Amino acid sequence: MIKPYVGLTGINTRIEAQIAAEEFIKSGFSNESSHIPMFGILMSYRTLNDISPKELKTPNIRYPNWRPIKSRMKELAKHGLPMIHYATKEKDTLPEQVKKIFKELFHDGNLYNENICRAIQLNIVWPKPIHLEEIVKALPELSITFQLSSKAQADYSPQEIAEKISPYKDFISYVLIDPSGGKGKEFDTDKSFNIYNAIKEKFPSLVLGFAGGLTGDNIKEKCSSLISKIGKNFCIDAEGGLRVQESYLDEQYTDDLDLEKMRKYISASGEIFLNKKG
Repeated sequence: MIKPYVGLTGINTRIEAQIAAEEFIKSGFSNESSHIPMFGILMSYRTLNDISPKELKTPNIRYPNWRPIKSRMKELAKHGLPMIHYATKEKDTLPEQVKKIFKELFHDGNLYNENICRAIQLNIVWPKPIHLEEIVKALPELSITFQLSSKAQADYSPQEIAEKISPYKDFISYVLIDPSGGKGKEFDTDKSFNIYNAIKEKFPSLVLGFAGGLTGDNIKEKCSSLISKIGKNFCIDAEGGLRVQESYLDEQYTDDLDLEKMRKYISASGEIFLNKKG
């Protein structure tokens, strides 16, 4: 059974992973709760292939080195759903990249066969459906989240977006309506709801979710509005709104998860979805 999740994306360090797991447990979340914790770890074509940050104009420090990911996810899998959030501009070889992540990257066993991680979010604008079919044939138990970013939504009505989802419906488990894309920009509740409604009407078996600027301060207002219309059977995910960004002379030098913001977000999520006081 595919359950909706409460997601925390952008986990980088061992300490962030440990505290996130502890806070989810404290707030009543587990693999058995109605909503499961989702632990999102960012990966890109560049980090997957060890392209040095020195070669990039603006290195993205949210993307960790892939080497510690396996041990980190092994621990997180005890408490919820670890998920790779993958971005690439090399669309033509997407199936090979995904297979590399799950079956070839680690020489002492792999994420997929050991059931350490069997979930991925594709942060890619309308990938080729045939590529998702190829991925699912190679990794039949893989859960795929289809991200509807601002670029994916652009120039399409909710009904047109739902129609464009059609070729993917047999290969995906989740659709995340995410116009922010990790930038911390709050989503428009009415606009996102209209997209949700159009997709859900056409594909009722898909589990849908919302993301965009969610924090412990605004989550109750945002989710209460949605719950009044559709109930609680939806996902949420947070990333950009939970980070602290500091700069010096207009050059960003930190972009870390704010542990207090993270705690507040998870606690508020427990109150909303599980009626659990943190």
